[in-house]
Amino acid sequence: MVGVLFLSNPRDEIQIKEIKSGLENRGPNYSILTYDEVRKDSMLEKLVKEKSLRVIVLFMGYGSLDPEIGGLLRSSFKKIPSLVAILKTASDPIQIPIFLQALQYVDFRREPDALEHLNGAISERIGWDWS
Repeated sequence: MVGVLFLSNPRDEIQIKEIKSGLENRGPNYSILTYDEVRKDSMLEKLVKEKSLRVIVLFMGYGSLDPEIGGLLRSSFKKIPSLVAILKTASDPIQIPIFLQALQYVDFRREPDALEHLNGAISERIGWDWS
């Protein structure tokens, strides 16, 4: 099973749980991990090395990026397909870090079918050969 890593501000935890549950109820063939789950015991490095982590989704909502998450993104977004999901709690206009501005976006503030769009974007990236 391939992994999808969700990165988010802890203040967005409720929305992230709802999105994770919504994706899991659609029956995807991927496992969704959160940053807190992979940061323990160097699990993240192992997943990257084994190429079982296939997609990173950065959720932009409350506040700014945690510096640790920002560092992780800078070091891995060229190796692992990534996309940005803008949560309903995000400010308008949202400040996306420059190095992420070229990525595909899913906007939960404006798209009525954002969950389906996110599911499709993740599935599409899992199918890519990034070796």
